[in-house]
Amino acid sequence: MRGSRWTVRRRVVWALALTALLVLTISSPPTTLSLAALWSIAIAAIAMWVIRNSFPSGLLSAPGSYFLVLTVFHLGLAPTLAVGVKPPDLGNPLGASWVTQQDTAGALRVVSASLLGFAVAAIAFSRPRRGGSSVANAAHLAEARRTARLGLILASIGVGGWLLFVVSRAGLSALTGSYGSYLEQTQAGALPMLYLSIGFSAVLAAATPGRAESRMVVLLLGVFGLFGAFLGLRGELLFPAAAGAVVLVRQGRLRPSYRWALVGLLLLSSISVIRTVRQVGIRDAGSIAVDINPMNGLAEMGYSLRPVAEVLEWQALGEPTLAGRTYTQPLKRLVSTFISTVEVPSAEKDRLLMNVRVSQDVGPIGFSPVAEGYVNFGLTGSVAALALIGALLGILDRSANSTADLVLLGLVMVPLLINTRNSFVPVPLQLILAAGLWILVKHPGRRKGRPQRRPYPLLEPGT
Repeated sequence: MRGSRWTVRRRVVWALALTALLVLTISSPPTTLSLAALWSIAIAAIAMWVIRNSFPSGLLSAPGSYFLVLTVFHLGLAPTLAVGVKPPDLGNPLGASWVTQQDTAGALRVVSASLLGFAVAAIAFSRPRRGGSSVANAAHLAEARRTARLGLILASIGVGGWLLFVVSRAGLSALTGSYGSYLEQTQAGALPMLYLSIGFSAVLAAATPGRAESRMVVLLLGVFGLFGAFLGLRGELLFPAAAGAVVLVRQGRLRPSYRWALVGLLLLSSISVIRTVRQVGIRDAGSIAVDINPMNGLAEMGYSLRPVAEVLEWQALGEPTLAGRTYTQPLKRLVSTFISTVEVPSAEKDRLLMNVRVSQDVGPIGFSPVAEGYVNFGLTGSVAALALIGALLGILDRSANSTADLVLLGLVMVPLLINTRNSFVPVPLQLILAAGLWILVKHPGRRKGRPQRRPYPLLEPGT
């Protein structure tokens, strides 16, 4: 009991300290770009340390993994900016001139405040686990079998559908061509749903390791990863891997360790290689010098900061905040597919869809939950949006006490991770599909009586 009270008090102290940093970030922002970059790095490091020590799975918990992904994609440029070096364009077709032409320091401030909001909420809604569970009777075996089979079905649909779609659009050469050519030839179609199916299958396979169906899923995902890596599909590979890793760590099959830092370094070097190769395609890779600098890999991933800088510029030019309409418009469009009296403009003309507006006004730069919150409610919106995500992941992470609960945690993580580089538009439908899969996994097993439980291995905070 004394240890539990100390843990609670420690988390209260950490939450108050992060809240004080949040107030300081909002009230006294750095005045130069290099100082803003340094401040954002310091904020991210402090919040990361607190999250690591607040959850038994550390940075491989659901909040920790989300925080890492969001930070890499939004602050990847910060180390370069902190030392006053002009960021390289790294083959980005839209260049890097926006860094000096827009309020990048303001964007870094917004991201820093949002990261703090996420961390405070995640800690506030976390608590020591009373014990995980896996089910050790026939009901559990049926649930695991059902989960593994669903994973194999989704992997077959996702990977098989992706291969068929790409080859039918551009031929086999598209699988070894450049990233630009791949995007040009596959820009319309079912790819987002196929990527989602792949992400969900990774979670279901991770929840049932050792089963024959799950091993087949891993094989299919390996095929997708082999072609996808050299096409430059970073997020499409990273997000399923991150969600699956959270499930495996929660089961005790992966252990948090400092060795994961080395894995991260190798991953960034791989991203640099992929960035170089994807400009020409794997079949012409021998004609270029391959870059293995991990800092360049980090910098390129950090270009998701640009949507935040863009929305700051919109409002600096006098555009009012949208008061939540970019969140409600996707829901309205979803309802309109079932109720004909609900009228909405065509998707390509709907400027409340941030993916449409940014693509039309700026180009294919993706979007961001930080930018989405800001365009709706300003800085308060960004902090609140990330705080809500932090609270949700904190609750789900502490409540994952059965196979079905782990499946729910992983399935919810997939859309949230995808959203770190994209607009909110597909998130409601993706979450509905995640809930449907979870019901398929959990509901039939509940008819057979309450299963007996045995704990998953528990990890102490900070291990």
